Amino acid sequence: MNTISKNPIYDLAISYQKTAALVAAARLNIFDLIGSSSVTAQNLADRADIPLKSVFALCDFLCILGLLVKSEGKYSIAAAALAYLKPGSGSRFLDSLDFLAAPEIMSLYLNHPEKFIKNGGSAGLGVTAENDRVWEKFAEAMLPFAAPASKLVASKMKSTHHSVSRVLDVAAGHGLYGIEFAHAFPEAEITAVDWQDVLEVAKSKADQANVGDRYSTLPGSIFDVSLPEKYDVILLPNILHHFGVAACTEILGKMKGSLSENGAICIVDFMPDPETLTPPEAVAFAFQMLATTPDGSAYTVEDYCEFGSAVGLKKTSAWRLFPTPATLLVLQQRTGASSRN
Repeated sequence: MNTISKNPIYDLAISYQKTAALVAAARLNIFDLIGSSSVTAQNLADRADIPLKSVFALCDFLCILGLLVKSEGKYSIAAAALAYLKPGSGSRFLDSLDFLAAPEIMSLYLNHPEKFIKNGGSAGLGVTAENDRVWEKFAEAMLPFAAPASKLVASKMKSTHHSVSRVLDVAAGHGLYGIEFAHAFPEAEITAVDWQDVLEVAKSKADQANVGDRYSTLPGSIFDVSLPEKYDVILLPNILHHFGVAACTEILGKMKGSLSENGAICIVDFMPDPETLTPPEAVAFAFQMLATTPDGSAYTVEDYCEFGSAVGLKKTSAWRLFPTPATLLVLQQRTGASSRN
């Protein structure tokens, strides 16, 4: 995305305007109205039912940000942004804005940010009730992020684990990780753990994916739910980063107790490299956790291995899930061939 000013401080200070413009365009269906065509400002004004001067102000702003292109008085979606904005695109991120740019999320960052820096964390959404609509928003918002990573995780595990009968998907959210395992392992039964209202989202996705007959739900917190079975694969996608070291270790210890003899724990997360400067998304994620959780962080592979070692787990493999910014770390009760790609 282009900057507004060559003055980096000014550009950063008004970045909220970029978010506002993106949210406004999404809510007014500007990108959908343009689609793959080129559209005049008057056409957009008529179809979106907004003043012509508003179309010029908004769309010209989106042009300098690199999201739209203006040529001969007509607007079109910039080629570099098309995959993320075009209706029907598998990479479309507009639907994530309901959560990413929700007022309750924005306020966590902008209302006295010096406080969460000084305190080493924030109450975040920890005070939000489990049946609050925000968690359903979160589950839906993460779909574009999870779609490619969940397929890669299932593919990686299929290449090393030829038989999987029982899979536990912890903090299942949208349900995509468990669903992809159901596709990769046709004999596998999937159990999803999350809040009840969120599990309804996951179960709906499983039914749509034609694996609902092998997809069961277990409502509640992973700290409290009873896990009656032993699982061949336990999925921990983007959950441990919400917690501090003690809680992460506790969760891994509980998961170890629910593993089958040769079972594997799959941690999928933003994991910075050891110097904590790359990849950029993972490094930035540490700041996100500081602003939105009491104790969470972006942990490295080495950090997670240390947490696992404390409860008798060992790393068997770790992969960067290119082209996504996520990493898959596999822990087991016994040592396997170690690799990192």
